[in-house]
Amino acid sequence: MSKMGAILASGILDAGGRNVTIRLLSKTKHDKITAVVGLAVFSQFWYWYPLIYFMSLAFSPAALIGVTYDLKSPKFELLSHAKPSLFECPEPTTVPTTASTVAVLSTSAKAKARASKK
Repeated sequence: MSKMGAILASGILDAGGRNVTIRLLSKTKHDKITAVVGLAVFSQFWYWYPLIYFMSLAFSPAALIGVTYDLKSPKFELLSHAKPSLFECPEPTTVPTTASTVAVLSTSAKAKARASKK
């Protein structure tokens, strides 16, 4: 069960390329009915796993994209009081590899001994 929760949490964090948030209110401060329904249905995923996808109804883009009328990138600065490490891409996880010794089977040794006698 903990493995399922860890996989689900990792997927939620990485949703939208780490550029989405869960938003239940619109910009005009009214309820987003689709987002509320999506999270309500998602909360029942324990009984039926395909309900997990309903969570995407509550996602809202959080990326800062600045372009001019000509679709060119303007030069601007953004002041943030958060640590820069919060904006870094996470390092990919790797499975630790360990070198193991090759087992020599007794049948292989016997076959080699027979071959050397001939």
